[in-house]
Amino acid sequence: MALVQPSPRRSRISDSFHGLEITIPAKRNVVVMLFLSAWLVGWFFGEMSAIEQLTSESMDGGGNAFLYFWLAAWTAGGVFAFGSVVWMAFGMERVLLTTTTLKVRREALGVGLSKEYALSQIENLRVSPNALSMSAQAHRMRGMRPGGGSIAFEYGAATVRFCAGVDEAEANSIVEDLRSRHAFGSST
Repeated sequence: MALVQPSPRRSRISDSFHGLEITIPAKRNVVVMLFLSAWLVGWFFGEMSAIEQLTSESMDGGGNAFLYFWLAAWTAGGVFAFGSVVWMAFGMERVLLTTTTLKVRREALGVGLSKEYALSQIENLRVSPNALSMSAQAHRMRGMRPGGGSIAFEYGAATVRFCAGVDEAEANSIVEDLRSRHAFGSST
């Protein structure tokens, strides 16, 4: 019987000039990436065919309206699939703890969104049991898209979640790393 080796950490932790930085690559599912990439090839031909039909003069008014609606929905689906492939291939979440803020940035290929939170307003930093108690499939899918996460805190009347794609043990380790640098407030 083979001995199971412990899983390595997915996140990288480093001290930068600005503070403690944690980088978490997006979860990669090669099967989903290959499927979506092949689907996008077929999607492209469907998109081009619809555009060709719209630009031809043989369409009647009713068919035109339906085709415009179909093309809008088809394009939205393609953008979502393409974004999912880009996120899985190149996405990452960066968490930066400075002396005054906690910055969470989700990006792929250098493009992304950042949110910055005042440390004085953060309460109850913890591993998020709600995010971790999802079904196994939903938990795996959560790591394939930006948003959500295994770590949460209260920020005013909102709950903020981050560190998508890390398991409970690693989430606990990240929370310990953050708490070793700052005494986060507790919930009241």
